[in-house]
Amino acid sequence: SLQYNAIDMVFGIACSLRLYNGIPKQPTNQRKSNVHDLTGRIESEFDSAIGAAETLLCSSLVLENDTRFTSVAEVMTSSSERAVRLSKMNLCNASWSVLSQDLVSILANGRRGVLRTLLDGKDILRCTSKTSKLVASASKTSEGRKDLLAKGEQLGEAQKRYKLAQKKLEFYLSWCLEYWEEILESENPSIAVKDWVEQWDQGKGHETLSILNASPTSKSTVRIAR
Repeated sequence: SLQYNAIDMVFGIACSLRLYNGIPKQPTNQRKSNVHDLTGRIESEFDSAIGAAETLLCSSLVLENDTRFTSVAEVMTSSSERAVRLSKMNLCNASWSVLSQDLVSILANGRRGVLRTLLDGKDILRCTSKTSKLVASASKTSEGRKDLLAKGEQLGEAQKRYKLAQKKLEFYLSWCLEYWEEILESENPSIAVKDWVEQWDQGKGHETLSILNASPTSKSTVRIAR
């Protein structure tokens, strides 16, 4: 059933990549910049790095809660419901229709597409570690800015979650590299997901999403670092 968990991860990564137009910019510390420009840029990079990481974890139940899926229908139904909730909370700027096609396209590229996406997810999380080091360094030289110190503490508290998610991605990268082609021989996830999306497009999934759209969203559904 690990292939279904991988699909959940790919969905989460697609959400983050959509919202942040790719992997957040790698943080850099240019000493020639004046204090205010440098601090402002670091704060911007911090917000992008932690925002992308939080969106990724909020979008993937496997990475955030260690959920286990047992079928394509189960993971796709969960993903479609999550897409609606994330959109209502402004944590996703793409509709489920767009995200589902992203998922179909990635899986259509076979093992290469899955591995590339999982690597992107790992890079998203690694950006938080580099940002943490930069914030710690800059807070010592930028006139002791309290806001940078606060951001550093905030990121430090979240690092445990990010590192755990990275380890999960590393495991699934190894697993997919070795077993994805073997999975394709018995059950092609790409075809199964495509068939599910086509059925949803024909109206079988719209009723569920309509109910979700009409219901209030609980703020406790996801955790967001600010």
